[in-house]
Amino acid sequence: MAPKRQLSGGINCWQGTSIPIVWECLDKEVGNANTDERIAVMERVLNLIPIKRVDNLLADREFIGHEWLD
Repeated sequence: MAPKRQLSGGINCWQGTSIPIVWECLDKEVGNANTDERIAVMERVLNLIPIKRVDNLLADREFIGHEWLD
C-alpha cells in the first residue's frame, strides 16, 4: 500500500510560486510528522541551499513546535 502522507520543503522562486525540492512520503494514514521527520526534511533542504541564502521561512501547521528550529 502506498504512503498516505507527504512532508515537503520547497523554494519560492518567482511571484510567490513555490517549487518542492525535497519531500518525504510518510507511511501513516493520519497524524502529523514528528519532530525527527521535520528535522530530516529541513536538513535535506539545507544540504541544497546554504542557510545564509535563506531569506525567510514559511511553514504550515505540520511544522509545529520549536525543537526543529534549533
